[in-house]
Amino acid sequence: MSGSRAGSFLIVSAAGLLSACGGALPGNGADATGGRGVIGTTGGAGVMGGGAGLAGGGGAGAGTGGYDVSCAVPIPAQRVGLDAVIVLDASASMDDDVLGTACAGGCGSSSKWAQTVAGINTEVSQTETTVNWGLVLLSSPGNACDVGSFAVPVASGNALEIAFALANRTSASGGVSQPGHTPTRSGITFATTLLAGVPDDNPRLIVLATDGAPDCPAAGDISVDDSSAAVDASTYAMTAGVPVHVVGIGVEDAGTSAVLDRIAAAGGTGGAARYVLSASDVTIDLHSLVEGGTRCLYTIPPPPPNPSATRDHIGVLIDGNEILQDWANGWGSTNAARTQVQLFGGACAAVTDGSAHVVSIVYHCLLI
Repeated sequence: MSGSRAGSFLIVSAAGLLSACGGALPGNGADATGGRGVIGTTGGAGVMGGGAGLAGGGGAGAGTGGYDVSCAVPIPAQRVGLDAVIVLDASASMDDDVLGTACAGGCGSSSKWAQTVAGINTEVSQTETTVNWGLVLLSSPGNACDVGSFAVPVASGNALEIAFALANRTSASGGVSQPGHTPTRSGITFATTLLAGVPDDNPRLIVLATDGAPDCPAAGDISVDDSSAAVDASTYAMTAGVPVHVVGIGVEDAGTSAVLDRIAAAGGTGGAARYVLSASDVTIDLHSLVEGGTRCLYTIPPPPPNPSATRDHIGVLIDGNEILQDWANGWGSTNAARTQVQLFGGACAAVTDGSAHVVSIVYHCLLI
């Protein structure tokens, strides 16, 4: 395959495109039959090789195949969004400070609840147009183990709804109001159900933000440890294609860190919870998840109105230059429906270097 190197990814040359498509690259005045290419001029049924050849290439041939350049117009690709549900602990210990110290009457604005809520609101408000956020609270007022009554469904532009739901559980001093238990199993399961009902192809993610071990088992005393079932729920979510990221709120506690790590491992997100101590920590952690979940992932736009235009014959361009289909330093399709492409290696680095770039899709339509 011919190509020129731009930075650390390959740009496809004309010869490379021809050889990749199984066609010939004729010289000046050459006759070719069945050559497939992208650039062409006039003559016969062929576009490259079969017709007049490359621009300036010379003589004509009868031509028996090729690409229809009338539909080979780059279409800007949009970065893929993310569907994410925050499962937030609203238990009584969230009213303590981040060191785990209880305050008389609650710790108010210095509480784990206040710091976490501020961090969530910041990130959600900054990303609500690119991330479809949802919220599940552990638990609801009046039912220490309920998780669904006051959930915010997954949707775009959800910053106000989530801020309102969090404000409704915030006391006048800034701590958590009407705290309950920690029904982690139910929260993860319900979040998985919410995400399963979203009709798009976006990557999906659950963010469990908690400071304690799960309780509220399916039957019996609600104060009994329910850690194993919470791990099972995380496994179920991951099996359904929904990773579970675990945020430990406050200083790491030996009594709960082991189970939180197990939940993270079962959820496929690295095997360990990440701990946060401030609102800015929460925002940074959430933002890293947003960036990581959709990094260099783009939606393939619908094909042009040409019967031979299919997602099996596309090219990917960065700033007008077509790059190689290459899982190391180019692009690849990441789902069976071929509705998304992801950039890898040098190609990904090129579009995330801090400058503005345009990623486009071009359909290479066969002549019929």
